[in-house]
Amino acid sequence: HVSLAVIKALTNIASNVNSINDQLDLLIRLFELFVQLGLECKRLSEKFSKTTLKASNSAGNLGVLIPIIGTLLRRMPVIVNPRPRLHKLFRDFWFYSIVMGFAVEQSGMWPYEWYRGICEIAVKSPVLTAQEHLRSELIDSAIRSDVVTASCGLKAYALHILMNWYPSSICFSIWKTEKKQNSTLMETELVHYALFLLINFNNIYQEIRKCADKCLSALIDKFPHLLWNSNVLTSMLDILQQLANSLRLDANKECPKLTVPGIPWPVTLMDTLEERQKVYNDFATRCQQIFQEAMKWAPNSTRSHLQSLLQGSFSGHLASAFYLRTDASSYISNLSLRSFYVGEVTGMLEEHENGSDQARESLTQKLIADFGKTIHEKSDFERAKKCLLRMSALFISSTGINRPLLNAISFAPAKRFTEQTVNLTIGCWEWILSARSDVQLELFNSICDAWRMTVYRKLGVYEMCLPHAGPLTAHEGVPLCPTPPLVAPHRNWIKFMVERMDTAKYCSEDLVDTFLTWLNDVLPFVIAYDPSSSTSVVDQGLMGTVHLNGNAPNICHHIFSRNVECVGARFTLLSSALNLLQSNTILSNLSRNLLRKRIYSFALDYFTMPPQCPTQKANALHEDIVCLVKFWQTVVADKKYLTIESFESVELNVSAFNHQFSVESLPDAKIANLNQAYNPNQTWHPNTSQKWANTLAISSQAATLDRKSQTSTLPPVNELLGNKNRQSIERQLKEYSRKRNLILALIGSEIERLCAWYNPQSLSEKFIPGEDSVEKWRLATFTDPRTEERLLRESTKLAWDICPTLAIHMPERFKNSEAIRTELSRYVRQNTAAVAHIPEALQYLVTVGAIEADSNELVHVLSWANVAPIAALSFFSRQFPPHPITAQYAVRVLKQYPADTLLTYIPQLVQAIRYDTMGYVTEFICYAASQSQLLAHQLIWNMQTNMYLDEEGKNKDPGLYESLNYIIHTVLKSLSGSAKQFYEREFDFFNKITSISGEIKPYPKGQERKQACLQALSRIKVQQGCYLPSNPEAIVIDIDYSSGQPLQSAAKAPFLARFKVKICGVQGLEDLGLTTEDLTDVNAGQSNSCDLLWQAAIFKVGDDVRQDMLALQMMKLMRNIYQAAGLDIYLFPYRVIATAPGCGVIECVPDSNSRDQLGRQTDFGLYEYFLTTYGDESTEAFQTARRNFIRSMAGYSVFSFLLQVKDRHNGNIMIDKSGHIIHIDFGFMFESSPGGNLGFEPDFKLSGEMVAIMGGKMESPPFRWFMDLCIQGYLAVR
Repeated sequence: HVSLAVIKALTNIASNVNSINDQLDLLIRLFELFVQLGLECKRLSEKFSKTTLKASNSAGNLGVLIPIIGTLLRRMPVIVNPRPRLHKLFRDFWFYSIVMGFAVEQSGMWPYEWYRGICEIAVKSPVLTAQEHLRSELIDSAIRSDVVTASCGLKAYALHILMNWYPSSICFSIWKTEKKQNSTLMETELVHYALFLLINFNNIYQEIRKCADKCLSALIDKFPHLLWNSNVLTSMLDILQQLANSLRLDANKECPKLTVPGIPWPVTLMDTLEERQKVYNDFATRCQQIFQEAMKWAPNSTRSHLQSLLQGSFSGHLASAFYLRTDASSYISNLSLRSFYVGEVTGMLEEHENGSDQARESLTQKLIADFGKTIHEKSDFERAKKCLLRMSALFISSTGINRPLLNAISFAPAKRFTEQTVNLTIGCWEWILSARSDVQLELFNSICDAWRMTVYRKLGVYEMCLPHAGPLTAHEGVPLCPTPPLVAPHRNWIKFMVERMDTAKYCSEDLVDTFLTWLNDVLPFVIAYDPSSSTSVVDQGLMGTVHLNGNAPNICHHIFSRNVECVGARFTLLSSALNLLQSNTILSNLSRNLLRKRIYSFALDYFTMPPQCPTQKANALHEDIVCLVKFWQTVVADKKYLTIESFESVELNVSAFNHQFSVESLPDAKIANLNQAYNPNQTWHPNTSQKWANTLAISSQAATLDRKSQTSTLPPVNELLGNKNRQSIERQLKEYSRKRNLILALIGSEIERLCAWYNPQSLSEKFIPGEDSVEKWRLATFTDPRTEERLLRESTKLAWDICPTLAIHMPERFKNSEAIRTELSRYVRQNTAAVAHIPEALQYLVTVGAIEADSNELVHVLSWANVAPIAALSFFSRQFPPHPITAQYAVRVLKQYPADTLLTYIPQLVQAIRYDTMGYVTEFICYAASQSQLLAHQLIWNMQTNMYLDEEGKNKDPGLYESLNYIIHTVLKSLSGSAKQFYEREFDFFNKITSISGEIKPYPKGQERKQACLQALSRIKVQQGCYLPSNPEAIVIDIDYSSGQPLQSAAKAPFLARFKVKICGVQGLEDLGLTTEDLTDVNAGQSNSCDLLWQAAIFKVGDDVRQDMLALQMMKLMRNIYQAAGLDIYLFPYRVIATAPGCGVIECVPDSNSRDQLGRQTDFGLYEYFLTTYGDESTEAFQTARRNFIRSMAGYSVFSFLLQVKDRHNGNIMIDKSGHIIHIDFGFMFESSPGGNLGFEPDFKLSGEMVAIMGGKMESPPFRWFMDLCIQGYLAVR
């Protein structure tokens, strides 16, 4: 009776206690009582071990507490992070519950309400994953204590079910019948467990991998039929496929969780490539053993499952190739699919009048129409795949040439331009070429026409590259991430064409002619054609260079992209074309020399752009460098093919053609008449050597002649041309040799540059075969500095003669050569019109000497292309003497940029007034301030700061005060209407905030000053359309009045406050500021939390923050450069702005603490802080935080190195919640440092605890990645 009363009392307490703390306290006490009763059961069972008293007899004393605990937990939220004591009590409770059988539904031993209580407790229980080794947590637990013996449980259960023969036989029959019905369910469960173990065989923890392997072996020993189960085999190969794909991923990026089709559990990848390779190898070995055992037990079933798997993919299953140990998997898969679709098409034909011609025509139209429907449905690839394979099967089974089908199959990539479609279509082409060799010529003609369609549709590598903002001209709404064209489809297409071209030269002359025609289209003579420019260059051979003004020939409007991601496709094509040229297949010397000229022009065209940072992934970049090296080696070998004999018939053909055609009128049937395509006002710039006038027309005419007649019917060279022509041939040969050397030098520099990016640390495992031959050639060619200078000077002249754009960018590829710059300056002055459209060429025209001499060529500056704002502002600096032409040009350029671009360069714009002797900058500032009110506000704050030399605002700057004072009054005088109201509202709001410093200064430091700060802050009301000066992209909508915090300062009173801001952009903020309507509804967007944030700012008094502004300005530009280059480097340029002498606003870094604060909070190092915050090194959270740390460490290391930032102590190094390291306070940099520049400071800070986070040693993959990022970041900025 007492026990029942106690139980009811406890139930009432559990039902009525409301405080969460009281509930947790009661829960702990109930669990402690439960565990104590369990231990008492154990003690009694040991004391009376020789009697019949067992622990299970006393289990009822524990079970009566279960409904009470369930009642309490029913009213509590889910327990997520329990205290260690409660966590251990939960674990012990579940140990006892499982052992005693409380968690078994309808066990027959305990009341059902106890089971329901267990379910309620399970819903609210925390996760009980062991944080330490499980063995240490099982001490004094129910399982460890062996409370209930196995014999006791078996005896009790046997007595419970003991029956006589008749009911036992009935139960046995029912059990046997139900077992037959549940055999499918049992099979499903077994497969489920097998897949679970296969997934965990690749777990990131080695102990789990070993356990999964052991359990899988035991499962297969008990149920060997799982070895040849279709689901198990398919899923196993799918896992292997995903693991193989993961080896091509960058291990330094975010580690994705691989999803396997049909399996609910993901595969978590290891953090390094070496560990991923090890896991893959182990799993591949286990898969091989499973296949071997399966072939022993059930060879026919295993083969059948593999055949079904191979038939499911046209390209074959990569993992199935592992089983076959050869590439035969692809062969078997293709053979199976081809047989399947041939049979399917045959069946379709037999359904319609026994395969008559009418049925074939009807089926042809249907298949073409079905494929046409998939063109605009890019996601429906499976449907397009079936249509293409059916069309291919129908074409192969037909007699003759089915033109509609042939065109549909050939033009499929051009109409549905995706990598999947191109790969599939290439497979169809291979199928047709192997089954119908009689149509290969027609097929390739159609394929070449399909390529031309991609050209005119501007797809892939012919995609139009629109002008975009660069790192120095970034503005709102324009992303800086790389935007390469879709290269993969054309790259795979080129590989197919190259393979067929390499085989055709040995077996088919007609195919060679087809490929030559295709190469004439793909490799134009045009160099540096720009559709957005009115000037382009066509290298017309050894007779002159045509500079096209206006429209070039039609083929010129479709240029091959010069993006760095297209370099592999370009030079793969060039290598094959040059190999074809060097073979004996092309009998005509004229055709060979025209093709060589196209190859050289197409190769040089790539270098008419500035060097680009590679944006490819590591594997793709490796392949592209291999293609470059191969072409470089082929060009080296081309020397032995440049002989006098190879030019003799060229002179004969030209002489013969000149009797019938003039230079001005040469017919060209392929791309229309050049005279009609060219602008009538085109100008010719002849060189000293004789060159071809129109190679396109000559090629067209020469193609109509019989090859043998071209050389055999003409008289000998000496009889027709004499020594004069032989001298001309020698000049041509010399010209080709010079171009060849120029190409070798340019490609060699590109290989060196890309290799430095791909392999920054020169690791032997990343060495590219043939890479060293480039360096050997360079050393052999440029034997000494004088020879190098002479050869580069000659190369610069040749490059200018070929294409001025090519020459302009040479100094960026040969950085240490002053001879190139000197030559370019001379050429630019002689012919300014040829490069006036190139911004980078202006530096060779406008020099200090040219300005001081008032050179006549300076007049061309007024019509020059726009340079970056910082380059324009350099004309108002000590770098250049003042000149009206450069000043007019700079102002014209600055007016072309939007206000948010100029916001970045406000300090330089204000300082430009110091060197503005003619008033151009003053006039421009007044103009710019009238165009943008935000720009006007920022200019006023900066001008107020620079009017004085000291922090107190007493010593006027003699060089700026009068000018700045005049500009400020002029700008303010011009304000009216909403612009004036915006100015008054903003400056009144900001002045009230900054005046707080003066109000709290008289109060003593401590609590009194803080209370004064809070009171002063409470009197400020948010005005409509106001913003913080440091952030002209967000409007202030609220103030945290409890955030006022005075900061430590000896003589001044800086303070910190928090503001709620809404991000609306520069233009959006200006529109809000100029509106006259009520802005109280600006808070209506509060539901969009991504636009709202709390921004803390420090209002500094008594410190000059202009040097911090300069450092953060450089940091912002560096971040722009990294984003434009696609580099995964992190920088956080927080906002700082000077508003008056010795005053400024500094935004706080959100969600971060200084290293010094972390040291005061904890007694361990930064590595231990990462472990305690993010978990063990193997956890995803730690790996993500470490990646963020490395990315930011690389960014700030390069930044500190370039600006020589000093004073890097724990107080100005921050760590944010994501693991980024962030540097603040840049008061000492360049040549200044604490203590008077003693010179002992390192270039950047790299402590032992930082190295520990990045792997602990230089050989670790994370630290290697850090070094790679540092080198790549430096190269990108340089």
